Amino acid sequence: MNYSKYPFLRITFFFALGIVGQHYWGETVQLSWVWLLLLMLTYAWLAIKNSLKFQFTLSILVFLILFGLGSKRLAYFKDEKRPDHLINIDHPFSAYKAVVVNNPEEKANSTSLKLKVYHVYKQGEWYPATGIVSAYLDKEMARQVQYGTLLYIRGSPVLTPAPANPGAFNYKQYLAYQRIHHQQFVGKGFSIIGNTTPNWIVSKSIILRNLCAARIRTFVEDEYARAVILALVLGVKEDLQDDLIRAFSATGAMHVLAVSGLHVGIIYSMLFWIFKCFGFSGRKYRWYLAGISIAVLWGYALLTGLSPSVLRAVTMFSFVALGRGLFRYGNIYNTLAASAMALLLYNPYLIMSVGFQLSYLAVFGIVYLQPRLYAIIRFRSSLTDKAWAITCVSIAAQLATAPLSILYFHQFPAYFLISNLFIIPAAFLILSGGIVLLALSSIPLVAASIGWLLSKFTTLLNTLIVWLSQLPGSTIKDIYFSTLDTWIIYALLTFMILAFIRKRLRFLKLSAVMAALFGMGQVAHFSQFSKTS
Repeated sequence: MNYSKYPFLRITFFFALGIVGQHYWGETVQLSWVWLLLLMLTYAWLAIKNSLKFQFTLSILVFLILFGLGSKRLAYFKDEKRPDHLINIDHPFSAYKAVVVNNPEEKANSTSLKLKVYHVYKQGEWYPATGIVSAYLDKEMARQVQYGTLLYIRGSPVLTPAPANPGAFNYKQYLAYQRIHHQQFVGKGFSIIGNTTPNWIVSKSIILRNLCAARIRTFVEDEYARAVILALVLGVKEDLQDDLIRAFSATGAMHVLAVSGLHVGIIYSMLFWIFKCFGFSGRKYRWYLAGISIAVLWGYALLTGLSPSVLRAVTMFSFVALGRGLFRYGNIYNTLAASAMALLLYNPYLIMSVGFQLSYLAVFGIVYLQPRLYAIIRFRSSLTDKAWAITCVSIAAQLATAPLSILYFHQFPAYFLISNLFIIPAAFLILSGGIVLLALSSIPLVAASIGWLLSKFTTLLNTLIVWLSQLPGSTIKDIYFSTLDTWIIYALLTFMILAFIRKRLRFLKLSAVMAALFGMGQVAHFSQFSKTS
């Protein structure tokens, strides 16, 4: 790959490094605006004078400028330094007022929601405050609570505790990346004091999603099938049962239950196929395709409540659609990097999001590896060829995401090739059927028929997933990877892939070095583990 053709890859990478540097080292690596301005002026002067002569110096300057801008973006994004932030309020307070800033989610015994604080009560007076609290309310009392509800909360939140087990999932850090540092089990200790609209678009989107969810619940009777359809079509996961979640997770099919890149990609592919069927795929129609695709994708985002995963995916495919509009089909890496840059400018903490990392790794893996894997074998049968194409997509995505997935979740689905062979076509059919059901829900007889068919098909899918999850060795559990191990594994995979594609012996030698380093790291880890146990 000639990286000079893809400047946004370097721009986004350096900008992201600045974000990571600011997160871990803070002001130690942060450049002042004076230094950034001097660097920019120096770059402009050298570029005008002789860009070829000072190419290396210009590269260093670009790195420092982008690193500094990334660092600055995260510093301004974080609000913990504000004197009225909950973290910085010294005196204890006995109550506070807050607005609900997400769609409340019903749990088994409570309702989970996010509260944006705007007043705290201390020393007999109300004071302005800021900060977000992860709160849990009594399930019955919270029936009337929705996005934009103003609440009076008795008591005060506490800082989110760190994990007791060093190897456990760090929920405190996960919330911190969403700028949430406090939590509170409110129970019945609250009152509704009014309503507002923090964001009109989000408010209408949530209302639309709840309306669509109610329509699906009306026409799909089976609770297990309905739960999967709601999750797959609208991203509503409150109805998913624990045993079903475990089955999908064990088979590597959990990604279909979180509306994200796969779902948005299916919709975009459907639009492209429709345009092609009607003969509108030529160059003169490319801007029509781009405009309609972007409108439909953002319409779907509204339908799903504008969840973060959907916004990421829609932004990504919007850039892809724009790239096609510009007729730059070969510039997909640049397009994807540009979409990542746009997302990081909006929310720099996305770089720490597991979903963001896995989504972009999966897409980059599929774009780079799938065509090369697919070209290895040619099948005459159309059905076999389609199965091979899906298999190549699964292998490419797993190679790109497996090390990171193991780092976070410490397990690997052994039968992912089998599950993805039918889960991807099934997701296409369920998503298409769900959208048709919503479109025709005003015709009860037709909607009931579609709902019945969707229910039966989804039940069959659930049965296959549960059966596959119960096979011996379906999930390889308790795998230990450190962050360094993960980087080494990615280096190992990269060199092996390059050895396969470039046919160069030196890449195999580098692969062997990485494998040896990984082996030594594992031996050291388990030796230390055996001593402490």
